[in-house]
Amino acid sequence: MRQHGKNRNELIKELLLTKRKKISLRESNLKELERLKRKNNYKLAQIVRLAILKGLKQFEKDNLLVH
Repeated sequence: MRQHGKNRNELIKELLLTKRKKISLRESNLKELERLKRKNNYKLAQIVRLAILKGLKQFEKDNLLVH
């Protein structure tokens, strides 16, 4: 069966690389995302949501505004 669009693992890899730069995820958060990726039973949306929430929590700690 042919897959349409990008491979899921490629999307997750891009997410891990991009989000780390954009929202400055800490190493522990990055490891947590990679652990979810290895389990392979999480939807990509759940991983994205986790990355965003972790980033927002870090911004709150640093007292930065999120637009």
